Amino acid sequence: MWSTLHHDPPQRPPHGPPPCPRRRASPSPPIPRQYVLHDGWTPARQIAFIEALADIGSVEGACKAVDMSQAGTYNLRRQPGAESFRKAWQAALQLGVARGSRTW
Repeated sequence: MWSTLHHDPPQRPPHGPPPCPRRRASPSPPIPRQYVLHDGWTPARQIAFIEALADIGSVEGACKAVDMSQAGTYNLRRQPGAESFRKAWQAALQLGVARGSRTW
């Protein structure tokens, strides 16, 4: 029988300055696909690619992160209705490159 509810004690803030908020790439609305394949460009995989591109700053690296080919990625980018994906790609790439240049 449950006698009481247990609550975790309040957490103390860590010492030092608060962490900087991490800027994320804005995911674009997924590009509509004629066929949705489990190993193809699903909406979740499109978003994961944009996020990986923002983190890595490399199309090749982002493709590897989502297990898709570069040729297929560039083909997706050229599809009708992909304007927002192209904009998100460009913004994510710029963010990723800027992040990479700060680590060197």
